[in-house]
Amino acid sequence: NAMYSIYDDPTQYPLRKSSTQFFQFELFPERGTGGVRKYGQDVKHKKSLTIYIGKTEISIDDMDSEVQKPRSAHYISDYKTHVFTSVVKRGNSTVLHLSSHVEMYNSSSLPFRIAVLGDDKVHDLGIVKIAPKSTSVNGSGGKSLLKESEELMTHSKFGLPAPLLTSFMIDTSETLCLQISPVLKETNDFALAGMFNLPPLDRLVEIATSSQGEARRVIEVSCSPSTRARNLSSLVANVCCKVTLVDGAHPFVQLFIEPRVVMTNRLPVSVLLRTPMPHTLVSSNSDSGGESLEHDDDSKYATHELASKESV
Repeated sequence: NAMYSIYDDPTQYPLRKSSTQFFQFELFPERGTGGVRKYGQDVKHKKSLTIYIGKTEISIDDMDSEVQKPRSAHYISDYKTHVFTSVVKRGNSTVLHLSSHVEMYNSSSLPFRIAVLGDDKVHDLGIVKIAPKSTSVNGSGGKSLLKESEELMTHSKFGLPAPLLTSFMIDTSETLCLQISPVLKETNDFALAGMFNLPPLDRLVEIATSSQGEARRVIEVSCSPSTRARNLSSLVANVCCKVTLVDGAHPFVQLFIEPRVVMTNRLPVSVLLRTPMPHTLVSSNSDSGGESLEHDDDSKYATHELASKESV
């Protein structure tokens, strides 16, 4: 686990994996009690931050000046690999993002459990949830601080742990095997599972440089029943692979889990949809997942009334 400290405070706070930590920099003292915020030339000290990972220290000299700068690479000697930092502005919050070489994003309507296969075992990393719907909650069209906090804490993306990537980054000919399992309401987490291999490090660099620093590839992953005894239909998902180079040399991989097909009703009236395809979901505003189509008298078909601008 990593640690971090703020400005000149020697106290180190734990930074657990897949977590979001909230903090604020000390206000400038004035007459009386409390403090005030200052901007521009009135600022008397920089908003500095230090991250400790093993024996390595990553220093962010000033959070404000780092906003929107390109992602930076930092070598971690304990793990013999790199981690990356980037600072972005999210509404009223300034967010420092610490990531490994590979990140998973969920752009589908189902939660997925992610695992890495290596060392003759399955390393269960947890569940990548559904991305929250982007909605405005105040009169000015912005988001409340509470809503911003909820979105920052929703794990619709997470990075693969750096220790599991050590061999992948050292041996440039080695592939990385990943397993994804859709979390279905009627089954357990591993009822359906599909695997795919991330290309070797050298190949990732080639992919990134072949498209002027950015490239996208689509991998079709078939999630099948873990045992033949299960009477379940397979689910196929697309994994979109985006590769960029950080500091011109280090590949940063973003993997987006996406549905194979999305159908949206653009008509001003509702339509009735009837399909024999299993695992068909209607988009939902809730974070718990899409709504399954209801099966009619013929169990091979599912029927749903699709409202205007609703997707399936």
